[in-house]
Amino acid sequence: MTEPTPEYAEETDIVTYAASDGIAWIAMNRPKYNNAQNGRMTYELDAAFMRAVADDDVKVIVLRGEGKHFSAGHDIGTPGRDVHLSQERVTSWY
Repeated sequence: MTEPTPEYAEETDIVTYAASDGIAWIAMNRPKYNNAQNGRMTYELDAAFMRAVADDDVKVIVLRGEGKHFSAGHDIGTPGRDVHLSQERVTSWY
């Protein structure tokens, strides 16, 4: 996945992926922040879903959250917004 930014350098593997028996398990792994989705996590989630979709053996995708909470929603306090990036990500599913 992507390299951690200095602000979140302590956060590694914020999205995990495993696949077996036709099931892809994708987990949001920021339990300290109730799995709030910052910019980096949304890109890593996209990559994990694309990986599952590209795998012909995967028939089911399960999204889960590590820790006590599934997800607190979007982390709008994360510095370094991604408005300068291309819209390719937005259109990749359409």
